[in-house]
Amino acid sequence: ECLADNYGLLDDLIATLEMNITVANEILALAIYPYVGRKSYSRFARWQGVYKTQVSTLLTAPYITKLTQSINDNHRMSLIQKRIDRLPDKSLSGMDSTTRSAWGTCLADIRWGVNKDNSKLRNTVEVYVYSLTQHEPFYYRSFAGNMMDMSTVRTVLSDLIALGFPRKEIGIITDRGYPSTDNLANFVAAKIPFIMCSKVNRSPISQILLDEVTYDDNGLPTNLEYDEEHCLYYGQFTVPTYTATLSDNTQVEIEGLKVNLFLNMTKRCKDLEKTRQKVAEEEKAIKKVVEDGSVPDDLKIVNSCYIYFKLERSKDDPKEIHIVKKEDKIKKDKSQCGFFSSLMYIIDMNAKEALETYKTRDEEEKSHELIKDQLEFNTQDTSTEESKDGRSFILFCGAILASKLRYGWKNSNLSLKYPSALDVMDAMEPIKYSEYASENNPSHMTTFTEEQYTICQCLKLTPPRDCLTPTARAAFDRVQRVAAAQAAKNQNN
Repeated sequence: ECLADNYGLLDDLIATLEMNITVANEILALAIYPYVGRKSYSRFARWQGVYKTQVSTLLTAPYITKLTQSINDNHRMSLIQKRIDRLPDKSLSGMDSTTRSAWGTCLADIRWGVNKDNSKLRNTVEVYVYSLTQHEPFYYRSFAGNMMDMSTVRTVLSDLIALGFPRKEIGIITDRGYPSTDNLANFVAAKIPFIMCSKVNRSPISQILLDEVTYDDNGLPTNLEYDEEHCLYYGQFTVPTYTATLSDNTQVEIEGLKVNLFLNMTKRCKDLEKTRQKVAEEEKAIKKVVEDGSVPDDLKIVNSCYIYFKLERSKDDPKEIHIVKKEDKIKKDKSQCGFFSSLMYIIDMNAKEALETYKTRDEEEKSHELIKDQLEFNTQDTSTEESKDGRSFILFCGAILASKLRYGWKNSNLSLKYPSALDVMDAMEPIKYSEYASENNPSHMTTFTEEQYTICQCLKLTPPRDCLTPTARAAFDRVQRVAAAQAAKNQNN
């Protein structure tokens, strides 16, 4: 509850729900419960009898169902809008998806979205956009189970554009499942900065590898810099301006798109040898087909089985078959050996900085683990569209709080003592709330230990002063005096 108050989540919920403080507190309690209760919502009413929350109503299973069904897409967009408004301009975020198994076959995403790997395994695709600056998700949306990452971008961008996202110039970092010709055009049309990891066999990266990267007599690149720390060659190239067409036939001029290239020479040697062996094996196999006289009338059947060779009939004698080596294809594949790459737009960084920035996406991957593991939402266990929207809304609130708590644990001394953020919560477990506290003890809580006070300091939470030990109280007073002096100094300045 303190985290929700400190980071404005409670205020945003109240504003989203038209100043209904009661419902906002109920949603907040439901968001917290899976993290600390580790039970299903059918046990929530029983949990209320043990733990003190801001909710006075007994939240039984029927009440929770009614509450979740009252949350609609307007609430989702309103809360997302408020979370986006809190983001600093020109910050960075990550966009990625995760899948959740489901059993509610009546849901549209389940009924019409079949898992591409197993049609009997129903699931949904959950897309989250995560602020790498504020360390929390600020956007979410559910898609059908068979929806590819690059197919979800148009819908996500339309939502973000409607919420005024481009005006804050917040960059988006994605993995290589998102880049496509259409998606690049949509990002550029919306003026949204991005860093997209991309496969090197896609245009325009493949063309730059062919035309612009040069090598010396030893096979080492001459126009790439070497990084000894990571044993990588890296370089940045600007893509010539070109015009792309959107789905509505609108023309978009792609200008200022950059390609970051990274070369691992050890991997390049291995890939070149694999390519050489594959070419030799194909040549041997296609020669055997010709020598055996088993060439069909339709050469397309044979040519479809080979990458680096093809058969052609002689113009003078149709019965004479020639084996043609695809030199351009071999040259193109060799140029890509050992490379990985990313596309970048508007963001002002060199290739090395872009790589270090891309690595920060790992924080978003960990947030997906929070959703599936610690928040107990690895399955989509609702059977109606209304309940699904409500549960996703509550899960989003829980993900914000869990991400904040995890970041506070990971980036402080708490990570040295506690194996996980849940262990931090366990250390706070002994604190009890007294409903019959006297007027002389308005804090209504048991005494904080030194360890619990340290946790509050690391998470930047303010514990009740009356609940601290004398030593902790003295430290608390010193912190308050320093903060007051700093605030006065800032005001004078």
